[in-house]
Amino acid sequence: MKTFPNAAKGIKNVYKAEILDLYSILAVVLGTIFVVCSIATGSVGGIVILSLFGILITLGSLVLSIIAFVKMLTGLKAASIDDDTFRKALICVIVSLGVEIIAAILSSFVKSTVGNDIASIISRIADLGATYFILNGCSTLLQQRGETQLAASGKNTLNMILVLFGISILFRIIPLFILSLVGDIIFLILYAIVSIIAYVKYLAFLKHASENLA
Repeated sequence: MKTFPNAAKGIKNVYKAEILDLYSILAVVLGTIFVVCSIATGSVGGIVILSLFGILITLGSLVLSIIAFVKMLTGLKAASIDDDTFRKALICVIVSLGVEIIAAILSSFVKSTVGNDIASIISRIADLGATYFILNGCSTLLQQRGETQLAASGKNTLNMILVLFGISILFRIIPLFILSLVGDIIFLILYAIVSIIAYVKYLAFLKHASENLA
C-alpha cells in the first residue's frame, strides 16, 4: 500500500497550526469583549483593569498566531513533497499574511478602519483558498492510498467548510455597513461561532488524514 510520510508529517503540523489559530480567534474575541466592557464601566479602575486584561489577551493571540503561521508553513512545505496541491495552499497562506502586513502598515497612516476590514476579508478569502487546496490535496492522496471512504469524507467536509467559511466572511462584511459598536460586537461573536464550527469539522478531518497517510 502506497504511503505518504511527508504529507502525514506535514498535515500533522497543519493540524497543530489550526488548533493554535482557533485559540487565537477565541483570544481575540475575549480580548475585544474585555475592552468593550471596560468602556461600559463607570469607574476608572474598572476601565483600567478590564482594558489591561483585554490588551494582554490580544497580545497572547498575536503570539499564538505567529507560532501557528510557522507551523503552517513548515507543514505545507513538507506535504508539498508528496503532492503539489499543498504548494498552492502555501502560496495562499503567504498571500494572506502579506495582505495583513500591508493593512497594518497602511493603518498607521490612515485612521479609517474600513481598509483594515477589507484587508481582513481578503485575508480570510486567501485562508479559504488554502483550506480548499489542503482538503483537496489530502483527499487526492487518501484516494491513491485506497482510503476511499475517508477521501469521500474529505470532499463532503470541503463543501460544508466552504459554506461555513463563506458565512463567516459575510459576518465580517456586514459590520462595514453598520455604524454601531454593539452591532460590530454581535457580528464579531457570530463570526467566531461560525468559524469555530468550521474549524471543528476541519480539524477532525485533518487528524484522521494525518493518521491514515503514513
